[in-house]
Amino acid sequence: MIAILQFDCVSLPHFHCLLNEGRLPALANLRARGHWVPLETPALQWEGATYFTLYSGKDVKEHGIYFPFLWSAADQRVRPQDDYPIPEAVWERLARSGKRSLVIDPYEGKPPKVMSGKALCGWQFKHKVTLRRWSIPQGLDRQLERRFGGPSLVEEVYGRPSVPYLARMRERLLAAPKRAVDVATALLAEEQFDLVWITLSACHIAGHWFLDPSRLPLDHSDQRTKAKLDATLGDAYAAVDEALSDILACLPPNTDLIVLSPSSMGPSASRTHVLPGMLQAVLGGKDIQTSKHKTGGNFLWG
Repeated sequence: MIAILQFDCVSLPHFHCLLNEGRLPALANLRARGHWVPLETPALQWEGATYFTLYSGKDVKEHGIYFPFLWSAADQRVRPQDDYPIPEAVWERLARSGKRSLVIDPYEGKPPKVMSGKALCGWQFKHKVTLRRWSIPQGLDRQLERRFGGPSLVEEVYGRPSVPYLARMRERLLAAPKRAVDVATALLAEEQFDLVWITLSACHIAGHWFLDPSRLPLDHSDQRTKAKLDATLGDAYAAVDEALSDILACLPPNTDLIVLSPSSMGPSASRTHVLPGMLQAVLGGKDIQTSKHKTGGNFLWG
């Protein structure tokens, strides 16, 4: 068996700090026993292409999927990722060879056309864009929900978040890795697989919101709440580390193991929010904004 455990979107500075503090014992043990290998990644220029390249082995030049919403030159508009052909994943190729796979929560993963084994998406938590719910065989998720309960919805609404919103997100993200442990333990006890691929994405979404606590709107919160929210990223990493330890315990002893992070997490350098004003300045002060009352936005974002 080959097991790939995806510790998704690790911030290496935070990772090394937590490792030195002894908060990631499972990863420290694996690093001492195994090999630490830097990866080449399309995330340097095409962050959104990372997952489809990882699952398929194809470069972004071949599959062309680099974001959940893609520009269509033919239609002169943005189209959802689902409108484009998705490259065949490794578990689909294995199915054609008669090999069985267990796949849990592939980030941005789509339902496979061919699958031998079992697969779940949107199990640890649901996300409307990147972790939509599906399962193979159909109905597997409902069966497992009767044993372990259903997943929470993690919604990312970009803007200034409230403290209750952040507290709710913290609670759901910290609970998510344990759900992966529950279902992996149950399914691995029932049957054998040739490939196990489990993605632990709590630290990915935690990085979106809690990487830099100084940016959070905590000015009017009590000190206890502020301390908990400030600690969320480290606590999410620790929860994933604990889940890794529990999953390792239920893998067969002869398993070949890869723990990886296909992309990292760092401060956002995007300036798309200032693009309308930049264009207005470049165009000589012409008013490029259309009436929000008439169109609901402007010609770029409306």
